[in-house]
Amino acid sequence: MLMGEGAMAREGARSKDSAKPGIKEVAAVAGVSPTTVSRVLNNRGYISQETRDKVHAAMKRINYTPNDIARAMLNGRLNLIGMIVPYVSSPFHAQVVQVIEHTLADRPELERSYIDMLRRNMVDGVIVNSLNIGAEAYAEMGLSLVGIDCDLGEASVQIASDSYGIGELATRRLIDDGCSRILCLRNNSRMRMPANKRTDAYHDVVEQAGLPALVREVEFVKSDDEKSAVVAKIL
Repeated sequence: MLMGEGAMAREGARSKDSAKPGIKEVAAVAGVSPTTVSRVLNNRGYISQETRDKVHAAMKRINYTPNDIARAMLNGRLNLIGMIVPYVSSPFHAQVVQVIEHTLADRPELERSYIDMLRRNMVDGVIVNSLNIGAEAYAEMGLSLVGIDCDLGEASVQIASDSYGIGELATRRLIDDGCSRILCLRNNSRMRMPANKRTDAYHDVVEQAGLPALVREVEFVKSDDEKSAVVAKIL
């Protein structure tokens, strides 16, 4: 493909602008040497707190994220725990993974740590099927985003089911079966997710039918026994 000088200049400018900042850029903003930035990142040698603060402030200012792969080559340690299971669709193995995740960190902090890990390992795009923290945290990554049943904002591609239609169909089916007290279990209502529309549909349908609305929040990451306990209290 041939391009004129003007087009080549614009293309070069775009490439330069889209390049991820590195240690040299951090050093320039912080007013220190690249070696000093490296020592701060790897916690090596004596560095005054003032210098550390300047480096971290510069990193935040230009949205710099250390590359874990490069650091692992230097330190021989990646700070990751691997786990092998035969298949995640098995309820048993899914429960084991869930317990291990909760042992390592609570849900929101775990999701934030995953975001940081993805940024440090230089991925170019992320598919998200979870939203325990605000969509802003994903937008700040500056990567291509695809959300499956979760709203990541206008800058992302959304793939979602007809959540309202699902909630409406399920509620009407129970009413047609003669149910007059219908319990709706939902996840955290503070999370901005398309699945929230299922609860909206439930409210609309039971109101139209003149039935009471019974909605309870329960974390879906809880065990089946914990979920059953929530239902038992209501019944």
